[in-house]
Amino acid sequence: MRIAYLITLLSISITAIGQSADTDVILTSMKAELDRNMKELSIEGYEKPFYIGYGVSDIKTLNVSASRGGLIASSVDSSKSWYARVMVGDYTISDENYQDQKLNFDQEFSYENLPLDNNPDGIRRSLWISTNNIYKSAAKLHKSKIQLLKQNNIDSLPLADFSKEPVQSIYAPKQFEFDPLSQYEKMIMDLSSSLNNAPSFRSETSLSLLAANHYFVNSEGTSVVTPYELSQLSMVTQRLDNEGRFVGARLVYMNNAKEALPEVSDINADITRVNMELNKQIEREPFSDLYYGPVLIEGELASDFLTAQLFGSRNASIFPDRQNLVNSDEANVRSFIENQQKQLEKKTQKIGSSNLNIALYPKLDAFNGQKLIGQMTIDAEGVVPPDTINLVSNGQLIGQLNDRTPTTTTQRSNGHNRLHFNYMSSFKNVAPSNIAFTPTKGQSAEELKKNLIQKAKDLGLTYTLIFRSLKLNADQSNLYECYKVSTETGEEELIRIDRLNLAGNNGLFRISGMSNQLEVHHSLGYGMGTLPMSIICPQSILVDGFEIGGNDNNRQARYEPSIPAPGE
Repeated sequence: MRIAYLITLLSISITAIGQSADTDVILTSMKAELDRNMKELSIEGYEKPFYIGYGVSDIKTLNVSASRGGLIASSVDSSKSWYARVMVGDYTISDENYQDQKLNFDQEFSYENLPLDNNPDGIRRSLWISTNNIYKSAAKLHKSKIQLLKQNNIDSLPLADFSKEPVQSIYAPKQFEFDPLSQYEKMIMDLSSSLNNAPSFRSETSLSLLAANHYFVNSEGTSVVTPYELSQLSMVTQRLDNEGRFVGARLVYMNNAKEALPEVSDINADITRVNMELNKQIEREPFSDLYYGPVLIEGELASDFLTAQLFGSRNASIFPDRQNLVNSDEANVRSFIENQQKQLEKKTQKIGSSNLNIALYPKLDAFNGQKLIGQMTIDAEGVVPPDTINLVSNGQLIGQLNDRTPTTTTQRSNGHNRLHFNYMSSFKNVAPSNIAFTPTKGQSAEELKKNLIQKAKDLGLTYTLIFRSLKLNADQSNLYECYKVSTETGEEELIRIDRLNLAGNNGLFRISGMSNQLEVHHSLGYGMGTLPMSIICPQSILVDGFEIGGNDNNRQARYEPSIPAPGE
């Protein structure tokens, strides 16, 4: 059964705070200092700020780690992290999106730490010092920018510097309490012991819980207080084969803490499967051929391939890319403006197969009965995202994720300047939420395998490859099986390929088939820290021109111990 005590072990107990916004010390302090700075902040000869925004995260974390059944780290911590945005000018021409290397900035840029005890004087003093420093820089930059435009007889720029967005008001803080640390320690030590049932080179089991209330106010009148929660259980094990080559596995269970993580019995079932699969893998001879041809990627690997290609390719960017105006000679300024105008008039760009569509569904909480963890209601700038954001249609890039800085592709924010947390601090990045990769025309599993074999035959190959992710209870794992498929008989032979590189240029163009069955996978953000994201994608993908070099050709690392490990 889904036992109630696991909820106390793996999820964060939540109780709504019974107080009004007027009595919240953090919020009232932020508003008071913002109002004071908007009214009084000025420097003779420079314009006053037209926009100020403050974000403060009140953070609690719990971290427990164990190795081979022994506790190696355990802590509960609190911190406050914050950011400020101060702009001079107006929405069309501000100090941002501009560089002047001739200017000297001699003030201190570092943020002052906020008090943990919600002392209003301490909060306001920290905001005051950093606001003052940021304003000095912004005022100088804006004055320089205006002078540059006047010197070149330029009245306006093709692209505004800041977008106007609706004012929002949300007050939904929560009070977070962790259960006694000893309970989490016992659970992690027990799981670590189970993971180490088979001899291993190294192993570690860790649990991280995060709970935060994020406060955001700006001079436009937006006031938002929202909770953020995240739980992550990770297990890593690594072993050596007889030749000193490393084989290993990583399992991750994640949740945005509205529900419990899997039962301990499900986690232990995964551990048993991992130990069994690694033992089998060690016994197989590594694949040493050099293969170039079509491959079929199934399960979580399909999600990994799509996200690696989309987030890692410069040619297929769904992220904003705006060039800064640089204080330079007239020719360069004119060239900058002409180029910006051309980009605004540019037609959509082809970034992948005509069968590929990509969209975001930030408010969707479930798909086909499976919970999504990338759900969001408002971003770190106080912007509410739309229900659907279409990014790619039939292989054409038709939109990008964006914050309040307009780009040539998207002039308004679509609410995806997301808040995330790392090392007891909060950050904001333009990043996806729930992202869906769907085919215009999907195929059955039988059709995909048939097409895979035919493509390999056309290249004169005697075999082709299928990579299948193992089905586990974990939300993420790096375990997969590779099958060598005869192009004559279609028979599958299990082989060992330890390293699979899913990155590479123009991979989205090499997709020649996708399954009509969709699956859900979870991630904490591709290269973006702790950003919960759910990926809806085809169960399998047929990719042309995939290069597999084998372990030796990929320079697989080897380890040669002087004596056996203790206990072996």
